[in-house]
Amino acid sequence: MKFLGDLPSSAASPRRRWLSDAVVTSTVRLVDLVQRNAWEDVSATLAARRSLLDALQRHASEGPTEADTIAALRGAVLESERVIAQMCPSRMSGQG
Repeated sequence: MKFLGDLPSSAASPRRRWLSDAVVTSTVRLVDLVQRNAWEDVSATLAARRSLLDALQRHASEGPTEADTIAALRGAVLESERVIAQMCPSRMSGQG
């Protein structure tokens, strides 16, 4: 499966490429926050990542490859949110 960053430049607009990179960057930030026990920043970062993913969906082309890639990315995002929530939901501001 190809990721948006792997698509030829003609297939991925600069905006979509920036959004897909930002989703990945926010995921890296979440890992860092959890490792540092910076739970007060996790909720905001989760919300920002969801917003970026929604924007990516809005800017997606109609092609099945891109739609499948975004669906897979959304699935991975939801799974990571589930894991984070199980790790320590009471520590996350605005959560549980």
